[in-house]
Amino acid sequence: MKLNYYKKAGWFTVILVIMSTGCTSPPPVVDHEDFYTLAHKTFSKGLQEISERYIQLIPVSDIAIEGLRGLESIDNRFKVEVTPSSITVKVSQKRHQTHPRPLNGNSNAWAKIMVAALQYSRSHSSAIGNASQEVVITAVLDGAVSLLDAFSRYSGAKQASENRQKRSGFGGIGVVLKPVDHGALVVTVLESTPAFLAGIKANDIITHIGDIPVKGWRNKGLVRAVHGEIGSYIKIKIRRKIVGMIDYSLKRERILFP
Repeated sequence: MKLNYYKKAGWFTVILVIMSTGCTSPPPVVDHEDFYTLAHKTFSKGLQEISERYIQLIPVSDIAIEGLRGLESIDNRFKVEVTPSSITVKVSQKRHQTHPRPLNGNSNAWAKIMVAALQYSRSHSSAIGNASQEVVITAVLDGAVSLLDAFSRYSGAKQASENRQKRSGFGGIGVVLKPVDHGALVVTVLESTPAFLAGIKANDIITHIGDIPVKGWRNKGLVRAVHGEIGSYIKIKIRRKIVGMIDYSLKRERILFP
């Protein structure tokens, strides 16, 4: 397994390339210890790199929690429950593991929680346990960077070439979103993008995309809905404090990495 960091226009993209000798990895009972050691280093370094660039937008804790929730893409029974003092991972109604919640900005402590949850899930979920190491790590890092609206990307070995091409831009409106109770919070708006020019502001809440309410949507669903073909249109409804509801129709343009 090899860890590489690529720098583009002053921003870092964390890319983990796993070099495997077979199509799949063995069940978790024969995972080598160095896999989890390297996973810890990967998670800790990745959280640190991301938080240094996005610290004013997204806490390390949020990135780590969304990373763990990425395992739901492998086993939909896997759940992460968060309280102010604890983190609980569940692989079924009866099987769960609880950890004390670290400080929000402690990337090393959060990486340890992520590795412990990864070990537990591979031991108690057949779907996660039988998935290859690359698939598992990809799911975690995809979940983590989903908060960044695709401004940081993880690439599996088979997708590295394809994703290098994607760095030339994608069709979007230029917002970073975060799911909240009533929809999608606009965390930031990139300058000179369709959202910026239309007057969308940070702290606006997107309640609908088209006619569909986005309450309860996860990050990946929001990204898929907001991104699209360059030149295509997207309609959104926004709730703004004091002002109320505002309708927007925006033309997607090429969004480049800052």
